[in-house]
Amino acid sequence: MVTLATPFVCGHCFRDVAALPTAKYPSGSKPTNVTQVEWNDKPRSECLLCPACERMTVVVEGAQSPSPPAGNNVDHLPSDVDKSWREARRSYTATAYTASVLMCRKLLMHMACDKAGTKEGANFTTCIDELISSNELPKSHEPLLQAIRKSGNGGTHKLESIDEKEAKTTIVVTEQCLRNLYELPNQIAGV
Repeated sequence: MVTLATPFVCGHCFRDVAALPTAKYPSGSKPTNVTQVEWNDKPRSECLLCPACERMTVVVEGAQSPSPPAGNNVDHLPSDVDKSWREARRSYTATAYTASVLMCRKLLMHMACDKAGTKEGANFTTCIDELISSNELPKSHEPLLQAIRKSGNGGTHKLESIDEKEAKTTIVVTEQCLRNLYELPNQIAGV
């Protein structure tokens, strides 16, 4: 019997990889209508060693731990921006949606200071306005950024929780802004 490598996104290093299971285990108790040999041949748990970071991932009945993060890697990010982007993604994956949105808002404010020349300490509305008015981001992004501003205000200024849908929208929009401001210019420069 040939064992195929299992593809997965490593929840530690966020890379798309494939690995041979280091161990496979049946999970739960064996049903009475299944022989022990059949039960052992149908593992529902496996341990995968990431070939990139050499850290262990466990898959139990299809659920991976640590889970792959929300969003995607973005190339050409400065290290501090990349670290914050990873934190926003990990927070979402851990269902800490308010924390994820707050990290995305911090990232958007940083982008305004870094790319549009916004004065550090400016409020979120000013950051959005200057990202758009400086043409660093297209005008079509403005309604999306305003939606993040409105939905995130409760999590920022009050003790309100942000739901999964709002957090997912924030992750998607923030990722696109990061791509527009950091990844795309570097790809074009390399052409």
